[in-house]
Amino acid sequence: MHPNWSVKSVYFIGLFVLWLILAEFGPWSEWIIGALASFLVLFWLRESLLTASAFKPLNLKRLGSFIPFLFRWLWDLLKANIEVAKIVLSKDMKIDPKFYTLDQPVQSEINQAILANAITLTPGTLTVDYDDSTLTVHGLRAHHIDDLNASAFLSHLKATEAKDE
Repeated sequence: MHPNWSVKSVYFIGLFVLWLILAEFGPWSEWIIGALASFLVLFWLRESLLTASAFKPLNLKRLGSFIPFLFRWLWDLLKANIEVAKIVLSKDMKIDPKFYTLDQPVQSEINQAILANAITLTPGTLTVDYDDSTLTVHGLRAHHIDDLNASAFLSHLKATEAKDE
């Protein structure tokens, strides 16, 4: 996937505007540094930028599958927050942190990115790497990975792909 210049320009503008906001529209020297930093980030990530071809048109069937995914993931997120809070606040932290390599459960690039971010945003788990065939996740406890494999939100995310076919 090689994004064209118009896609790269949109990414550049987005990064540069974000820099300006975070730098509170400071002096011109910060603008120059921001432009250079934005260019370097784009150069470094040039092979992994999502393009319009990675996104499918939004329709009611896909939205109907994505909304249950979102609600189920938010529910699992709440449960994970409570569990990790209990772990942190307990006298003996019963954790067994490990890296786990799983088969990639979804096929489309956008769903792979959504899944990786959903795992990372969930306390107790972190997506370390993913590609078209594997997903590497760090978990505080082994059951976190088992819960991921059996999660309802994952089946809802898979359902969004089934709607495309």
